[in-house]
Amino acid sequence: MLRRTNIALPTLTTQDTFAMAHINKGKRQLKRAVYAGSFDPVTNGHLWMIREAVELFDELIVAVGVNPEKQCTFSVEERVALLRAVTSSFSKLRVEVFGNQFLVNYAQSIGANYIIRGIRTASDYEYERTMRYINSDLHPDITTVFLLPPREYAEVSSTMVKGLVGPHGWESVIRQYLPEPVYHQMITMYSGK
Repeated sequence: MLRRTNIALPTLTTQDTFAMAHINKGKRQLKRAVYAGSFDPVTNGHLWMIREAVELFDELIVAVGVNPEKQCTFSVEERVALLRAVTSSFSKLRVEVFGNQFLVNYAQSIGANYIIRGIRTASDYEYERTMRYINSDLHPDITTVFLLPPREYAEVSSTMVKGLVGPHGWESVIRQYLPEPVYHQMITMYSGK
């Protein structure tokens, strides 16, 4: 923040202020972001978030969270493999695994300046807003960025997709919500059950 002094300061645009925030002694600071989730399975909504974040940042780490309290459909190895398959075209992206720590601490440990979070609903916002403040208390140097997906992805979640499996015709219903490799893995996993 600029402080008022007796010296006349030029009016700065938002772009000027943003650029200044990322220049350190003449060198531009790397904008590294982390987008974390269980990705069980990765959906087209996740893929939209990844595409947007890759455009905004110099480097994106997609972090598969391991939560021993959570029963996952896919193993960590399967989730990582599926994410790598659907993100292989992004050169500024890598997929990693993290567990048993706060996301903001993980972000700090890998040198990420930003945490990416998706907001689909008002309840997502309330939760993520609270987490943003906690993250700021722990590491004020790490910024949380909220992305709001377009309407076609606003209701898509891994839980929703898994909830559609079972009734007659589920295979054609889930296809629109999943990247192709993930769709085929779901068909293989659930066919014949």
